[in-house]
Amino acid sequence: MKKSLITLLASFSLLIAGFSVALSKNTPSKVEAVGKSSYWNTWISNNSSALSTGGTTLVTALKNKITQVSDGSANTVSYDGLWNAYKTSDSVPGANGTKIWDMYGGFQFTFQEGGKSYSNEGDCYNREHSVPKSWFGESKPAYSDLVHLVPTDGKVNGMRSNYAFGEVASASYTYSFPARSYNSVQYQNSGSSKLGSPKSINGVSTSESVVFEPDDQYKGDFARIYMYFAVRYGGGSCKATSGSGGAIFSTSFTNDNPYVTNYGLALLQKWHVQDPVSEKETTRNDAIESIQGNRNPFVDYPEWADKIFGTNYGGGGSSSNPTVNSVSVSPSSLNLDLNGVTSGTLNATVSVSNNASQAVAWTSSNTNVATVNNSGVVSAVAVGNAVIRATSTFDNTKYGECTVTVTDSSQGGDPDPIGGSETITMSEQGFTEAGVVTSVSGNNCTLTFSKGSGTNDPKYYGTGSSVRIYPNNTLTISSSQTIIGITFTFGTSDGTNAITASTGTFDSPTWTGSANSITFTSGGSSGHRRIAAVTITYQGSSQATLSSITLNTDNVTKTFNVGDTFTYAGLVVTAHYSDDSSAVVTPTSISTPNMSIAGQKTITVTYQGKTATYTITVNAPVATSITATVNKTFYVGETITKSDITVKDNLNNTIDDYAFANYQFTYEDAASGGALTNKEFAISYNNMDTTLVTQVQRKAYSQASSSVTDTLTASDLAATGTTYANFSGVTKSSGAVYAGQSAKDSNGNIQIRSKNSNSGIITTTSGGTISSVTITVGSGSNTVNVYGKNSAYSSASDLFNSGTQGTLVGTRTTTGTITFNTNYTYVGICSASGALYLSSVTISYAGSSETAENVANYIMYQDTNNQCLTRFGVASGYFENMSKSERSTFMTSSDYVISLARSRFTAWAAHQEKTISYIDGDYVIRSSSLSNQILNQINSDNSIVLIITISALMGTSVMLYFVFKRKRA
Repeated sequence: MKKSLITLLASFSLLIAGFSVALSKNTPSKVEAVGKSSYWNTWISNNSSALSTGGTTLVTALKNKITQVSDGSANTVSYDGLWNAYKTSDSVPGANGTKIWDMYGGFQFTFQEGGKSYSNEGDCYNREHSVPKSWFGESKPAYSDLVHLVPTDGKVNGMRSNYAFGEVASASYTYSFPARSYNSVQYQNSGSSKLGSPKSINGVSTSESVVFEPDDQYKGDFARIYMYFAVRYGGGSCKATSGSGGAIFSTSFTNDNPYVTNYGLALLQKWHVQDPVSEKETTRNDAIESIQGNRNPFVDYPEWADKIFGTNYGGGGSSSNPTVNSVSVSPSSLNLDLNGVTSGTLNATVSVSNNASQAVAWTSSNTNVATVNNSGVVSAVAVGNAVIRATSTFDNTKYGECTVTVTDSSQGGDPDPIGGSETITMSEQGFTEAGVVTSVSGNNCTLTFSKGSGTNDPKYYGTGSSVRIYPNNTLTISSSQTIIGITFTFGTSDGTNAITASTGTFDSPTWTGSANSITFTSGGSSGHRRIAAVTITYQGSSQATLSSITLNTDNVTKTFNVGDTFTYAGLVVTAHYSDDSSAVVTPTSISTPNMSIAGQKTITVTYQGKTATYTITVNAPVATSITATVNKTFYVGETITKSDITVKDNLNNTIDDYAFANYQFTYEDAASGGALTNKEFAISYNNMDTTLVTQVQRKAYSQASSSVTDTLTASDLAATGTTYANFSGVTKSSGAVYAGQSAKDSNGNIQIRSKNSNSGIITTTSGGTISSVTITVGSGSNTVNVYGKNSAYSSASDLFNSGTQGTLVGTRTTTGTITFNTNYTYVGICSASGALYLSSVTISYAGSSETAENVANYIMYQDTNNQCLTRFGVASGYFENMSKSERSTFMTSSDYVISLARSRFTAWAAHQEKTISYIDGDYVIRSSSLSNQILNQINSDNSIVLIITISALMGTSVMLYFVFKRKRA
């Protein structure tokens, strides 16, 4: 009993383990979601400079964040795991994963596990690469990144194909859907998806001839998904630029086009503003974090899109374009100096018919002189003139302009950029505690504090050694010299009010620009800022020229892998002048290396014609791990070979020369019954190891079929009139195959022709025996011939052509019904000559008998402890239902499954005092009692009969001897 209990518990554990593995196959690993604030707070604190700077700096910082999770590696769902992921990420509100939210056809789908076929809208949903995989291949992890893989209606998604997103001018396909509700709560508006020719977006057109347009309520969703894709994968090995992808995505990053084309940028800018972030997106973002550990930053902080894609996101949006009255740019003129102030910020004001925040597109008429980024920051490139234009993204006929003049003072002996500085400390001014502060004088400047429109005067607090400025208080710093830099030192317990500058650019706590007077204003609605000291830098007056530049690369990444995105974040460039002065400057250009080829790369940094270089190393990718997979379930007795196994390294290279010996699965590998059981194999290649997990089970018994009947009528023919059609497309309950051609007459009869015409013949084939054929003749006086044949035929004509048609079963020469009994495997029906019309043909098939393999499967499927007490009766019934030849196969075959089943069956029989004996050319089950054993042996061996006969004669002789002996006495 103890042994049986242990065996039962072990089997149950294997069953649970197999069930767990089966579940884990499509279930993504879970990551503990922390939510928007906890996910971003520390990152925001550590990347304030990147958020202020935007552009490539912000892209790099965001890429590093959303590509990594707590374990330090990208964590995405497997492609098969997406089905279960959708139960969490794309559930209809309130449905708890039972209903899936479709973003193309507007359907409310019941959850499904795996793909299904479709013919019409609403048949099923599938896994949609909103960035089609044909644009980037099957590059991991983008191939199954849940952010851009969404559930969509199969039919509509099929129509979308791999066309680019856009707005349709003339639709070739439209699917309109109604509003949707769940539990009486509406969660989706009515809308439509379209396919057709494109129209320009905000004045930017595309070369694509066909685009796909999702409904307005989802355009912002897809825009933010595409922004995420550009930031996470842009510039790397996953370039979504193949096919129609080139209409949206670009392989390079510029301030004007961050990994997107002009058309792609216009689409993202418009859709992002037009359709603001919805509750659906925030809920999905939370779910994605719980599944793959990262979040879409543009859903959590849509305003960050302004810093990279220049969207001017106002958070309100409008589904229809407003009327744009005018666009103005300030200042209207800007002077830049290659040897002084090299950049400046322009502000665009858009007058519109509503209060929505409107975006502009910045362009330069001459990028060889001056460039402008999406935030209106103008950078000098070379001496000359350029016109900077801000064009409304909703009406490209409305724009404002600024004229930019770029000079180079170093070429004419103009003042050098650095002319000294001074620091004014508040604690050194002799202020009284909590006293009102109005002005402070330095050697070369004056600081004037003003109440402005604030509610409190600026005051000095000795405990903090600083001047408090309250909301709307101002600080004006003026000097007879040109001020080119101001740095604030804030006091202890400082507030958080923002400070804005009246001119130039200001990245707290340092302002840079060129002015004699600058006013700073404290913002906010309450609180204060504490200014402890102010450092002012002046432009010098000595003659100086640029001598050289030097690079500090201590904080720059110098080692990369092939396919990485090149970055020079942390690079410090210092300009050196002829008067021995120096200044940290922004380089004019930095060369971009080829990151697709390994080797040493020289990076050239240029500033005002002077260059310096540093070297980076791009390493070839190295395989560090392997994985082994198998895509089938094995049955006991089958053999696994290398052809069943796929081995890949972490670079997605397929490996063929790993070591693996063929292995036949045994019954020890599988549990009794149909439970899947894991079997593990060790796979090694070049000192890399992995475990291959396969699943094996015992094959179940298949119940032998009983007799079944098919009836054929003219309705089974697709053709009408006198056109002849093939019966090969007919599917009936027997599973038999029908061939031969016939026509359908006007009375609904099957018209067949003579046996030699090679048409108008019905033939049937079946895996079993045809027991009878019943024919009902509709009309005609010709003779019906029915032929039977047991050998396989090579074509339908074999059953009716002279000499090959088989045995004539019978004929019919009058109308009415007649039944022919047959024992053939194949039957052909035709007329002797001319046309004949049949109302119907009914074919009856005899049930198939048991096979040795099927009975063996039953025995081994059931084989556990004590099964001999309960299963022998059923097994013996199956054994006796086999044909003589199948029983012989069962008792003699060396097949692994059959031979083991035979040993179990004979053991079961012995337990029931039975034996399987070979008698008169067949195997039978007999009792194993002594008398029966003798009778069995007698029946099976004639020598025993002779021995018994001789023994009987000898006994009789002895008896007669003693009888005669007594008589003599």
